Amino acid sequence: MIDLPSNPQEKTTNLMPDGTNRMAGFTDFCIQNDIRTALELGRDRGWGSTYFILKSGAELWSVDVNDVPYLADGAQILETISTFHRITADNTKPIPEIDGKVFDMVFLDTSHGYEHTKYELQRYFPMAKKWFLVDDYHWSTETLALEEFSRKWQKMDFGNDIYGIRK
Repeated sequence: MIDLPSNPQEKTTNLMPDGTNRMAGFTDFCIQNDIRTALELGRDRGWGSTYFILKSGAELWSVDVNDVPYLADGAQILETISTFHRITADNTKPIPEIDGKVFDMVFLDTSHGYEHTKYELQRYFPMAKKWFLVDDYHWSTETLALEEFSRKWQKMDFGNDIYGIRK
């Protein structure tokens, strides 16, 4: 585990009933499963899964179509972490920084649309060596695409509505 600058949204967003951030479980999950490399598709501002994956010490390639800055107290703190690779790209197009790579874990949290999710599963599932995880499993039209792909999804013991397939 590594020390990161304070997360200003750790206790204000993605909260579980006990007051903890639902993404905080990623830190222990990554450590317990020896996740050393991760690909995250969809990150928003980086205070959820991005922050907690990095906190585990894993090297993270984080792809999002939006160029949203990571700002806290006027400083771009996540950009200073050497194990963080921020990529602004459409994940339906070639991405030279990640194409051809394999990661211990791939985490999907993008559009949640049926066709887009089907495409992502076909393209990115083979890039996962140990785990392929999905956020918001029961959200919108994404669920049908996930169930068509595999019946082996299991609810993760951390978070809320995060499911995965162990490879």
